[in-house]
Amino acid sequence: MPLTGVLSRPDQVSAVVTARATGKPVEVLSQRSQTSRQFVLPDGRMYAETSGAPVQFKDPSATTTGGWRRVDTTLVSDSAGIHPRAVPGTVTLGTGTADVVSDVEADGTGARFGLEGVSLPAPTLSGSTATYKDVVVGVDLEVEVRPAGFEVSWLVRDAAGAKALVDKYTSGGSVVLPAVVSGVGLEPQAASGGVDLVDGAKKVRGRIGEPLMWDATGAATGVQKPVAATLSAGAVTRKAARSGKAKQVTSRPVGVGAGRAWLTDPARTFPITIDPTYAIAKAWPVFDTYVQNGVTSDVSTSSELKLGDNGSNQDARI
Repeated sequence: MPLTGVLSRPDQVSAVVTARATGKPVEVLSQRSQTSRQFVLPDGRMYAETSGAPVQFKDPSATTTGGWRRVDTTLVSDSAGIHPRAVPGTVTLGTGTADVVSDVEADGTGARFGLEGVSLPAPTLSGSTATYKDVVVGVDLEVEVRPAGFEVSWLVRDAAGAKALVDKYTSGGSVVLPAVVSGVGLEPQAASGGVDLVDGAKKVRGRIGEPLMWDATGAATGVQKPVAATLSAGAVTRKAARSGKAKQVTSRPVGVGAGRAWLTDPARTFPITIDPTYAIAKAWPVFDTYVQNGVTSDVSTSSELKLGDNGSNQDARI
């Protein structure tokens, strides 16, 4: 339900009275949060709208909607750079040698994801997604901004792109894509095939789940291969350039290693997607994921929910 055009009252008692008098649902503003809203119906019953990620956030300038603004991850490019229209913290996308994406929460902590030795072209924007063409010949980089994190995908368009990756980034039996994960006020640590970002109290505040790799037949046959995300032992620390109290930024190279044999197998159907995803780790009241036969990696940061048989006797459950 939109924030505008809906009756609301500051507390439950006044909401009950208004709902009875008008015969319409009335929101209880004192119960509104980033992920939920509660309404009183004319007959006295209550119902709630609940989301697994933020759908609105506090913004004192939003005077017409009770000091709340609706999340809008649509990307725009203006004098402030490339950013979503409205999110709780500060999310920016880069060009040139800047970080691909920076996602910093209102308290100044967050994550940055960059590529070593890659100069980013100006991206094409479509909704919540930015596409950087030919970061390697035949390989695009796609960034999707989400209400509670982001997804970075290498899209290998054809066999020539796969060969370019092999020629440029082969290390042993893997194609190791060079990435840098930075924690703003947080420490990147290796965890379960991915990377956790932890605060001074050792609490996980964000997570890059174990990356996955699949080709164009993945939706039909479930072809998914875990990808190793290897965090280097060395770390570089510096102070973040921001107003107010500066946060320490800790950067560590991450090798996103995709199997060379699988990547170059003639049986591959292009495009191939190599996909690490960052999610803010908070105790939202709802959390959705799925399990599927043949998929043993953590898919809790996936943007998809799969259910049923995909046609290859691989059942998925939510």
